[in-house]
Formats: sequence, C-alpha cells, structure tokens
Amino acid sequence: MRLIVSPNELSAALVEQIESCEQVSFATAWASTSFDGYKALKRHEDKIATAVVGTHFYQTDPKFIEHFASHSQVRFIPATDGVFHPKVYFFEHKAGKWACLMGSANFTAGGFEKNLEACFLITQGQDSDGKLLTDIKKTLIDYWEQGKAGHTIDLDGYKRLHRRFAKKLAQAAGVFGAGEPGLPLANIELLSMNWTAFEKQVQKRDPEGFIQRMKVLAAARLLFGGGNSFDAMTEDERCGIAGLRDIGKVPWQYFGGMNASVHFPPIVKNNPVIFSKALDEIPLDRPVTRKDFLAYVKLFVSAFKGVDGRDIGHGLGTATRLLIMKRPDTFVCLNGPNGEKLFEAFGIKLHHKDYQGYWDQIIARIQLSEWWNAQAPKGALERRIWNGRTALIDLFFYDPDYNEKKKLKKHLAR
Repeated sequence: MRLIVSPNELSAALVEQIESCEQVSFATAWASTSFDGYKALKRHEDKIATAVVGTHFYQTDPKFIEHFASHSQVRFIPATDGVFHPKVYFFEHKAGKWACLMGSANFTAGGFEKNLEACFLITQGQDSDGKLLTDIKKTLIDYWEQGKAGHTIDLDGYKRLHRRFAKKLAQAAGVFGAGEPGLPLANIELLSMNWTAFEKQVQKRDPEGFIQRMKVLAAARLLFGGGNSFDAMTEDERCGIAGLRDIGKVPWQYFGGMNASVHFPPIVKNNPVIFSKALDEIPLDRPVTRKDFLAYVKLFVSAFKGVDGRDIGHGLGTATRLLIMKRPDTFVCLNGPNGEKLFEAFGIKLHHKDYQGYWDQIIARIQLSEWWNAQAPKGALERRIWNGRTALIDLFFYDPDYNEKKKLKKHLAR
C-alpha cells in the first residue's frame, strides 16, 4: 500500500496503471478532459469493464460525456437528492494481480494534476483473504447498475448548464472575466458582509461623508427620477451630475470631482446630447445588464474624438461618474482617490479604459454579495442606502489624501 499526495506521482500512477492493465473499472464524482489520465483512457478505452461518472452540479465536462456517450460500458449518474461522490479506480492485471487507486481525486485535470489530493494505491498484497477484492468489484458493479447511458442525456441542455455553473464556480474562486484572478469572494471583507453589517459600516466609516454623499444621491434621484434626459437638464444641473461643481446646498463633487478632465467638461456644458443618448441606454425600471452597460460605453466613448479620429480623454472615472448618478444601486464611481484601495481589496488591477473589466471584475463581484442581493428594507433611511448601495462603497475605499500623496510622489521622483 502506498499513499500518494504529489500531483505528479498521482498522475503518473494513474497513467501507468491504465497503460499496463488488462481491464479498468472506475467510479468518480466528476470527469474532465485535457489531462494525461484522460488521454491514456481514450487510448485504451477498449479496456473499460465498467465506468460510472457523476454529473451533479454539471461539473463533468460535456466533452467527456460526448466522447463516451456511445460506449456500452460507460454510464452516468444524473443529479439526485444525494451527491454521487466516489473516487475509485480499479485495475486488473495478468495472473490475478490487481491494483486500486482510492482517495480524494476525481477523474479531472484538477484531481490528478493540480489540486492537493491524497490517494492510496492498494494491491493484491494487502488482501490476503480476497475479501477486499470482492468488495471493490461488488461496489463498482452496484454503482454501474445505477447509471444511465450517455446517449440518454440532453447534451445541448447539459452544455448550457455546465457553462453557467462553471462560471459561478470560477467566480467563487476569484476568477471573473478575462483578467487575472483576483481574491476569492470570501477573502474580500466588503463582499462577505450581510446587509445589516454593510448598512452600519456605510454610516460609521465617515459620518459626515455619508451625509454629503446621500445629499448628492437624493438630488440626482430627483433629476433622473422624473424621466428627465441629461440634455434636457439645465447647464448647472448637468455640471452637478457630472461632478464639475457644487451647486447650492448640494455638494456635487462628492463621488469624484471631474474638473481635472480636459475633454469631459466642455462636452457636458456645450454638447450633452451624446452623453444623454448614452445614459438613455441605462434603464431606470429594471436591473441593468452587461449589455446595457456596454451599449452606454459605446456611445459615451464616441463623444471623445480627436481631430484625427482617435479616441481621446475618456476613461472610467468620468464614465462611471455619470452612471452612478442614474443608477447608484448598480455602479460605483471608479477614480484615483478610491481606485487603489478598491483594487487592493479585490486583488485586481484595471487600466483606466478597461470598461469590460470594470463590469466583469468589479460589478459582477459586487452583485454576488449578500448585501447587494438583500431585499429592499422598509425603513426610510435604510431604503435610501439600499437605493444607492453600490455607489456608497466609495466610503470604504476613498482616500482623502490621495491627491496630496500623488503630488508628493511626483516631487520625489524628480
């Protein structure tokens, strides 16, 4: 008997047994492709005596099902109340010799090549009375008899569900979009909060800043709530929404003052129609989708064209500033003063024009949190916080000394 914990040794043991045995039988919770064990099994699939694979949570690769759908000795366990979870690999050799690999590894690339697993390799030498051999064979036959042929599975439907569940599993591990993996959700303090904790933290972190931000969101809600378009607002109202200046008692420059932008203010003041069309892509009466957001981005970016036709002057700071004014429940304004701490908290880094990354790496993460998915509370103040919950995470990450630190850093670099 040998305990194997090294992925390299585990993979090598599996491949060696498949290559040298006369017959192989196995039962596994899930199976995938694109690893050495699968390639060896494909080369020697005529050796399969019985094989049964689970499909719970749609984690078995559809390519595995498709390849073995017509194999008479391969069956699958559809989802049931209990999870089909064994990992047993039995190899029969000449002259009554046999080996069994049994432990934690599924028949997947993760199980045999990436994860930290532990398996025992047992042989006939540990079975003096033959009882273990009998039990292993009986167990594998019992499993096999519970299975169904692969051709009975609706493969198209299974593929759709596999993609959906694979995405959610990847997101739980910190993989969002095409960028580098960030931190797992459980490791991000903000995203592991429930609604009660979130609502308290929003008010506690910067009480005065909370009050001022709530004034801004209330004023913006009045402007957009009546169905007003951006270009129909007065210049003062547009400048407030855009964070260009404070107007009256509303401290509009909270959530990011945008005066430092060269190209953004003139468009807001003199040619707001294109921004208005962009914001019209963001609905008020239903959840905002990624498609809505990208439609907004396309129009927003089109406003920034240089004389040579190149895009100039746009970025996430100004684009998300307008978005939070219309849908603060969905968007957070991403700018210099809050960006560094937000990136650090999420374990990510985005370029200032990475619009798809903004949705995939930030918004998609936020929308998996418990507090974001909480039902709208009944209390007046809590309801107002809930209506602006995503924009208000600015309170968690805003660095009031950011600009001074930036100036000092430039000075020291000279």
